[in-house]
Amino acid sequence: MGGWIGDEFKGMLSLYEASYYSLEGESIMEEAWQFTSKHLKEVTMGKDVFVAEQARRALELPLHWRVARLEARWFIDAYEERKDKNPLLPDLAKLDFNILQAIYQEELKDISCKYTPTLEEYLTNGVVSIAGPIMTISAYLAATNPIIEKELEFLESNNIPDIIQWSSKIFRLQDDLGTSTDELKRGDVWKSIQCYMHETGVSEELAREHIKDLMRQMWKKVNAYRANKDSPLSQTTADFMLNLVRASHFMYLHGDGHGVQNQETMDVAFTLLFRPIPLEDEDMVFTPSLGTKG
Repeated sequence: MGGWIGDEFKGMLSLYEASYYSLEGESIMEEAWQFTSKHLKEVTMGKDVFVAEQARRALELPLHWRVARLEARWFIDAYEERKDKNPLLPDLAKLDFNILQAIYQEELKDISCKYTPTLEEYLTNGVVSIAGPIMTISAYLAATNPIIEKELEFLESNNIPDIIQWSSKIFRLQDDLGTSTDELKRGDVWKSIQCYMHETGVSEELAREHIKDLMRQMWKKVNAYRANKDSPLSQTTADFMLNLVRASHFMYLHGDGHGVQNQETMDVAFTLLFRPIPLEDEDMVFTPSLGTKG
């Protein structure tokens, strides 16, 4: 098989590639994959460099799993090394590749012109980008026993409930206050602070103060919702959401306590989880399973 070339190799390679379109239970295609894989490995040891490289790349990753335009770029270069090449084909392939590349470049220009949303627009999207609704529902399902159908329907409604929106916006804003500086250095998109600076022309310091005041005003809305006795959510369920927001205040108060994990945040977490308060009576011992004993 190592000496096969031309149509014989093309047929073997095509059958191998076709086997990757098989469905569960198609034993014939599975046998075709095993047969062609075995012989393509033999081809990789052949003298024809172009054929050997095609076989090697196919075994590494089939066409069905590759990005088509990237594979086209490789094939153009590889085809030019063939002694039996048609000299017109590489030129046509290059022209096609360059034309499409020019279209991509124009599209990138349009995208990069980086539209800067207003703060309000940013926060509307921020409710989802911070994953507030998903985390709220996940916390509810994990901790509520029994699950109340009326509450779950309210949380899963198409129109995101106000309390989730306000809580998620506070979460988003606190996250931005703590992480935006580092994320912008990494090339990330503008955050609420930069959106407000662009919208109003104020300094970063004033923008940060505005964001802090905005959070304070949103907390008032959350407080009003919690005080509403006609709320479809129980006090316990409302606290699920508020605890997520409280966690964000803690996590991002002194920078990116989640991504960078500064020492101050780590110390507080360790104190909460692993450092018991020393007792004056050294004979007092506490274990989670037994409690305190003398």
